[in-house]
Amino acid sequence: MLFGFLYLAVHRAWIPAALNLLALVLVAALCGLLHAGAPLLGLAVLQGLFAQDLRRWSLARRGFTPGPVVAGPDQDQAFMRLSGVTVLPTPGGSIR
Repeated sequence: MLFGFLYLAVHRAWIPAALNLLALVLVAALCGLLHAGAPLLGLAVLQGLFAQDLRRWSLARRGFTPGPVVAGPDQDQAFMRLSGVTVLPTPGGSIR
């Protein structure tokens, strides 16, 4: 619960990590440590729900864009699927 900002920092989402740490400190300071349980749990739940979105936002800010996802039994098959090459299997089961 207290280390959600570290998850974001490890994944190089610096701005969301700093905002998460700031929110954590503000909630602890405003509510007092004895009464901060429910608000801190709420922050932890929100951070858990939106962590991947915050990572995606940070990557988009650095210029990364999502690319295509392909699958295949090996790297060559996956590349052929990505490039649109049609592969016909031979009777022996191997691909030529």
